[in-house]
Amino acid sequence: MTRMSSNGTGRFITVLAFLLIDAFVAPVAMANIITIDNSSATAIQDNIARANNGDTIVLSPGIYRESGIPITGKNLTFRAADGHGTTDTIIDAQSAGRIFNVTDTSSLTIDNLTLQNGHAPDGTSGSDSSTGDGGIGTAGSDGGAIFSYGPVALSSSAITGCSAGNGGNGGNGLDSAAPVYHGGSGGAGGKGGAVYTAGNVTLNASTITNCFAGRGGAGGYAIYGEGSSGVGGSGGAIRSDGTVILTSSTISGCRAGDGNTGNKVPV
Repeated sequence: MTRMSSNGTGRFITVLAFLLIDAFVAPVAMANIITIDNSSATAIQDNIARANNGDTIVLSPGIYRESGIPITGKNLTFRAADGHGTTDTIIDAQSAGRIFNVTDTSSLTIDNLTLQNGHAPDGTSGSDSSTGDGGIGTAGSDGGAIFSYGPVALSSSAITGCSAGNGGNGGNGLDSAAPVYHGGSGGAGGKGGAVYTAGNVTLNASTITNCFAGRGGAGGYAIYGEGSSGVGGSGGAIRSDGTVILTSSTISGCRAGDGNTGNKVPV
């Protein structure tokens, strides 16, 4: 009869323990660096789709004419290629929409890039009525360059010429009947001309210039009761529900939205 020594039994148990531990340890995904160019009109969006959480997308120099870029479930960094920066690596939304739209609490980091000409969607106008009150205008959307529910960080970057959405005008009401009919109220202007987020904002060695919160919509017209005009949006540059930290950064030429003081003129 063969007997296993106590020393041998110890080695067997130790090896078995390591094997069991190894079997239950999931592999850790490594962050990738994805380098793109602007040869496609949807280069940024396409590469976000194939990126993993924690990846960095490096933009080769050029102008990327994209807007409404969605991000969900991924902490991502966007930066210029080595040796390049804000003067030659630019995302230009051409006022067709805001630039980045982060729909959850994922973090967004912008490094050595320029974001320009973003415009969040305007509110819709209320409908005119020939039988009663005018419709109410809806609020303009928030975040001219970036809208997010998570933290936003800019490093050595610039945001310029961006704006939140304007409020929609109120609709006209019936203008020749009893005084129970009114014009619709104008919608409020959107908040955060450059950035709107429910999280924290950090700017390091960055600039925000000439960005504006949204203008309020005009109230609708009715002889017996003109609708109230919409209020202007807050945060000409940044509107954050968290903490805003600026280090070696400047904000200039930005302003909150104007409240509308007029009424929509009847047709």
